[in-house]
Formats: sequence, C-alpha cells, structure tokens
Amino acid sequence: MNDHTDRTDREKLSLWMDQWRLDHALAAADGPHGGPHCGDECGAGLPPHPFADGLRVGDILLLKPVTPLTARRPTYVVVVAPAGDAGWWRVAPFGRLSTPATPEEVETGLKAHPLRVLCLWNGHAVPARRLTAWAWRVGRITQAALARIGAAGDGRRGPRLVHPLDPRHTYLDEERALWHEWDRAAQAADAADAITPTENGSATDLWEHARAAEDPKGEYGE
Repeated sequence: MNDHTDRTDREKLSLWMDQWRLDHALAAADGPHGGPHCGDECGAGLPPHPFADGLRVGDILLLKPVTPLTARRPTYVVVVAPAGDAGWWRVAPFGRLSTPATPEEVETGLKAHPLRVLCLWNGHAVPARRLTAWAWRVGRITQAALARIGAAGDGRRGPRLVHPLDPRHTYLDEERALWHEWDRAAQAADAADAITPTENGSATDLWEHARAAEDPKGEYGE
C-alpha cells in the first residue's frame, strides 16, 4: 500500500487533476460512447451460478452493461452492509480513477487497478434479486479488510472540496448518474415484469435479453 500521509491537499488535487484530464482526453478520443462496451468477456471464467450461496458483505461485483454508464466502462462495486429491509444490500462503487477525489473516497490497497479507490459517498441500497440478475461476482474481500478501508486516515483519502468551480463537482455529478440510471432501468424492468412476469418471479435480466436480440443464431433464427 502506498504511503501518502505526507501529501498536502494541493499535491493530492494536482495528482487527481492529471488523471481527470487524461480520462477526459481518452473519452473524447473514443467518441460519443466514451469507450468500448463491456461484452461477454466481462464474465469470462466465472462459474455459471455465481450466487448459489447468496450475497455476502465483501462480495465484489461487476455490474452488467445494462445502463449507459455501465456500458461505457466496466463498473465494479462492493457489498458494504445489509440495508434496512430484508433482501436489500448497500453497495458502493469503486472509482474510475486511481486517486481519491474527495475525503469520502479512499485508497483500498487492493492491487487490481479498477479496485484501487472506493467511493464511499456513492453508496446505494439495492435489492438482492437485482444484484444477482444484473451483476457477476468477481471476487471478495473480508469484512475486516472492508472495515479497515472504511476507517482509513486522511493520508489515504482525497483532498477537501472547497472551491465552487472545482472540476470535482462535475466529476461527482457524473458518478451520481450510476444509480440514477440503475434505478430508471429497474423501474422499466419492474414495469415489464408486471406485464409479462418471469418464470421464477425474479428481476428481468436485461443483459440476457440484449444478448438474445443481438445473437443471429439464437432461438429467433438466422
């Protein structure tokens, strides 16, 4: 784990800004979709029934590309805690940059590049049935490790957000869209299930529907 305890807020912000500019430059070069779509390779190597033993705190999930943001880039989240009603879980996404943007983002110490920063401020309560339908489980960290990440000191957290013109305000707005899009997709799926319920009564798997529609050799024929 890198020791950044001696960095000032100005130094942290400078490092974050460099990554932010590069991220936007790459997105502009990729065109209007902001990058390649996440296809079948996202779930390569995973067991056919990754949730047979249910969800647990510490599960790391890769969200299926069922919304505009999750289609633009692989989006990973971690199950943080049970959320209120039975069958609901609070999940928090990992950041798209490897440097924390604010004090509510923290370096995890995990080696995988997409898991280096956890965005605790962007947590969201999601029903288990939707997570199991719209995500793959790709890994797990222990509850003790998750607790250590949450309790990390200022040296592993981003700089304070003070100035009203700070570009991090734009970044935060962009990242909030993750759950706005997710909830809209969920509402659309629930409306579709109300008209044509699934056989097992669970949430519609939009990713499977999209794959069926795009597969020329599927059950719909050539």
